[in-house]
Amino acid sequence: MYKKLYSSLKKVLALLEDFLSRNLARSMGSFSEDFMSLERNVRQLIQKNKSTDEALNETKKAFEELKQKSIQQEKEIEELIEKNKILRIAGGTTEGSSREIKFKINEIVREVDKCIAQLNQ
Repeated sequence: MYKKLYSSLKKVLALLEDFLSRNLARSMGSFSEDFMSLERNVRQLIQKNKSTDEALNETKKAFEELKQKSIQQEKEIEELIEKNKILRIAGGTTEGSSREIKFKINEIVREVDKCIAQLNQ
C-alpha cells in the first residue's frame, strides 16, 4: 500500500515538476518579451526626444531671425517717419508746417549744441 502511495506521489511530483518548469520557462519568455518591449519603447522615446529637441532648436533659430527682422523694420519705420517729416517741411508753408519747421530747427539746434558741448570737453 505504501509502495502504491509512494509511486503515486512520485508521479505527482514528476508532473508537478514538469508543470513548474514549463510555466517557469513561459514566465521567463514572457519576462524576456516584456523587457524587449520596454527597451523598444525607451528607444522610441529617446528618438522622439531628439526630434523634439531638433524642432525646438529650429523654432528658436526662426524666432531669433524674426526678432532681428522686426528690429530692422522698426529702424526702417523710424527712418521713413523722419524722411516724411522732412518732406512735409520742405514741401509746404501752411500754418501746421511752419510749426513743424520751427520744431525741426530747434531740434537741429539742440543737436548742434550737444556736439559743441562735447567738443569743448
